[in-house]
Amino acid sequence: MASVNVIHRLSKPKKDGSFPLYLQVINNRKPSEMSLKLSLQAEEWDSTKQLVKRKNPRYKALNSQIRNIKLKIDEIIHNLEMSNQSYVGLDVIQLYKIPITTESLDTNLCEFLTAHVISNPENLQINSLKAYSNLISCLSNYAPNLLFSELNDDFLFAYEKHLQSIGKATNTIS
Repeated sequence: MASVNVIHRLSKPKKDGSFPLYLQVINNRKPSEMSLKLSLQAEEWDSTKQLVKRKNPRYKALNSQIRNIKLKIDEIIHNLEMSNQSYVGLDVIQLYKIPITTESLDTNLCEFLTAHVISNPENLQINSLKAYSNLISCLSNYAPNLLFSELNDDFLFAYEKHLQSIGKATNTIS
């Protein structure tokens, strides 16, 4: 199970003297972080409770915002774990940043994956880039116009059989 923390980065002061808050997701002892785009004075943050102190006039709204973000992150982690998918903290953060909406269900999967790889090369490790490239290539050959809304168990089973028929080893199909 991954853990989720909110960190007040006192090592990164802003020009106004405040310090940024980061959300940290730790999975398999590997931390990943994203900025919450919130900054507080040092005395306004309770690092033990991971909450904004009452000294800040907006403490209720900020704490609510932080709790909502943590709840969404926890839900993403729960869904990943219930589906038995292996993941790293960065995967959780990316799923949070790019939520699936009704409009995105009409998005072409291959185009989406290609755009994701192109726009995030610094966030992807070399093995992830290779895996994405291989997936995009195989998927483009099999179903170049596949929409998110068309992803279902039947498609995945058929795609798995296709990959086996072209000689992919079982352990390379995930």
